[in-house]
Amino acid sequence: MPSEMHAWAHRKWPRAAIRILIETAASGPDAIEQLKRELTGVTPMTAKGSKEHRVEAAAPAIESHNCFLPGKLMPDLDVGYVAPNWVQDLIEECAVFPNGMNDDQVDALSQALNWLRGRRTKGSISVANFDDSQPGVLAYIDQW
Repeated sequence: MPSEMHAWAHRKWPRAAIRILIETAASGPDAIEQLKRELTGVTPMTAKGSKEHRVEAAAPAIESHNCFLPGKLMPDLDVGYVAPNWVQDLIEECAVFPNGMNDDQVDALSQALNWLRGRRTKGSISVANFDDSQPGVLAYIDQW
C-alpha cells in the first residue's frame, strides 16, 4: 500500500481494521507468508476470470456511486476536482483500461470490490463522513 494512501486512510479511520487481499497466483504465496509474519489482516484470495471480467463484475458498484474516492469537486478547474496523487493515478488508470500501460490498480480495485460484494456475512461498509469538520467520523451503508 503506498504510504500516502495508508497515511490518508489512517487519518480518516484511525480505528478501522485493515484487510490486505493478496492474490494466490505467481509470487503471491511467498508474499502472503512473508507478510503474515509482519502484518495482521493478510488474506489470500484466488482471482477468478480475466482482469476485464473482474472489472466488468465490479463496475455496477462504481457506476451506482457506491464507492468513495477522496477529493473535492472544483468546477472552476479544467479537471473539475482536486484529489491526492494516488487517486488521480487510479482514476487515470481506470479511464484508459484495458488499453493503458498499467492496470494493477484497476485490477486491485475490482478484486477488492468483488471480494466485498461476495462476503457472506451481513455487515456494513464504512465510508468517510462528508462533513470535513468531523474527520474520522464514519457513515455506514448496510448494503449496496
